Amino acid sequence: MEKRDFIGKYVKFKKEGFKGFTGIVNEDAKGDLYVDLGNDYPVVLVTIKDIILIESEFEQYFHHATKVWVRSKLKGKHREYCLCFACERLHPGENNNCEIAQKLYDLCVRCGLTTPVFECPHFKENKGVVL
Repeated sequence: MEKRDFIGKYVKFKKEGFKGFTGIVNEDAKGDLYVDLGNDYPVVLVTIKDIILIESEFEQYFHHATKVWVRSKLKGKHREYCLCFACERLHPGENNNCEIAQKLYDLCVRCGLTTPVFECPHFKENKGVVL
């Protein structure tokens, strides 16, 4: 396999100090491969020889005590993409919460889902929010 075959793939890799870690393979401006481990970790430079297993683009984990499936590269990205978290109308737990957001949240809880909103006719940008 060539370097380009790994870019964007969810992989496990073997590198000193990172046993059992997984992440998404990317390419930097110099053409080096690196694995992005997520928000709390630095990126790790890797070679094709470091990559020991290419996994499915999906994984399972427990979310609010329910075992769910997720696209690996989107895990934990809900708030980053969902319009609700940048909207003035979102007031979770309050009487003046957005009716649409509340109904969607209730459905998510009932069905064990996470559903980001990409389009909404009632969106009002909250300029003070930092995601």
